[in-house]
Amino acid sequence: MKTFNIAYSSDVNVASLVATLNTQGTVLYNLENIRVIGLEVSDDTSTSTIQSIPGVVLVELDAGITVTSHAEWHQIRLVTAALPIGQSYSPISHGDGIIVYLMDSGVDVSHSEFSGSSIVNLYSHDGVFTDTQGHGTSMASLINGQTLGVSKNAVVKNVKIPFGSATVGQLLSAFDAVLADHATSSGVKVVN
Repeated sequence: MKTFNIAYSSDVNVASLVATLNTQGTVLYNLENIRVIGLEVSDDTSTSTIQSIPGVVLVELDAGITVTSHAEWHQIRLVTAALPIGQSYSPISHGDGIIVYLMDSGVDVSHSEFSGSSIVNLYSHDGVFTDTQGHGTSMASLINGQTLGVSKNAVVKNVKIPFGSATVGQLLSAFDAVLADHATSSGVKVVN
């Protein structure tokens, strides 16, 4: 058995096409938004047999694919000045001297992704800096994590704010802590 992906025209009667295709094999799916039907057929069914059915635009054998990359997309995109996107990640800086204030759900600093990373607990709305949602830890890994981090030498300052809902006063308190630290530290600073 093999499977064909069959693209069909926008003006075709889909119910009629599905009924016709079911006489050739078994319709597995109909992706109406992109107008593609999956059809399982016997190995001896030819592409031209299916292509000759009215309303069929294209017939392709379904095949397995493997998606690979030498670096993650976000890293390559950061070092590609113009399209097309490059194929390798060669940053001109690793974040030396940069402070990133990460206002999020906290950071799990014990995660192996942060061995060798600099993460400083600066402010927490509830006095606890651990990440109860996972979002802050994910964001920190993209900033200075060992695998995907784009600024591995940056200092991430953990500013934990309520995740989901917060009061204006809680957010102002977090910004106040960031501004107080900003005034006492040097270097490039970013708030995320």
